[in-house]
Amino acid sequence: MFDVSTAINAVTLEEAKQHLRVDHDADDEFIKRLILSCTQLCEQEILHGIIDREGTSGFSKDVDHVPEAIKTWILIRVAERYETREGVSAGELKPIPWVEALLDPYRWRQ
Repeated sequence: MFDVSTAINAVTLEEAKQHLRVDHDADDEFIKRLILSCTQLCEQEILHGIIDREGTSGFSKDVDHVPEAIKTWILIRVAERYETREGVSAGELKPIPWVEALLDPYRWRQ
């Protein structure tokens, strides 16, 4: 099991708000939590750190140098969760193959 509990946000609040087209501050704390949870989800998917931290090497030393494919995957996941914040949706959510494929070059293969 890969430990994601010490993950560092791989996208900034400003990047997420721009992607979400949010121009107010009322949801900032919620968006920050979504960024961290989606960063952790990404690390669990690829079984590798995104940003270097004590005990874990990543693909980047800081948020400014995270690979764009990883940032895009996280931003899409943040948007999905922002739009379905109640935890349910009216329709069926289906994975989009190209979104999942964004992480393929970064997945840890044993």
